[in-house]
Amino acid sequence: MWRLSHLGDYSPNYAVAFLHSGGRKGETFKNLLVWQKAVALSLAVYRLTSAFPRSEQFGLTDQMRRASVSVASNIAEGNGRSTRGEYL
Repeated sequence: MWRLSHLGDYSPNYAVAFLHSGGRKGETFKNLLVWQKAVALSLAVYRLTSAFPRSEQFGLTDQMRRASVSVASNIAEGNGRSTRGEYL
């Protein structure tokens, strides 16, 4: 059985901690551990949902996949914001 614990421990506030520890706005979001974990989560969801019944392809499977991709996408989008407050 697949569990979120396979992704390891991480702080939901990692982006804030990263910026307060000397990270600069110009640095890439790909260096953020939280973004890397979000991509790993998305890949795991794709693997997991590939075993779902074909009848769920446009239902639950699609919704779970879009939701998992959304996490990493929102982190990347936040990186492109113009102010530090928006980025956080």
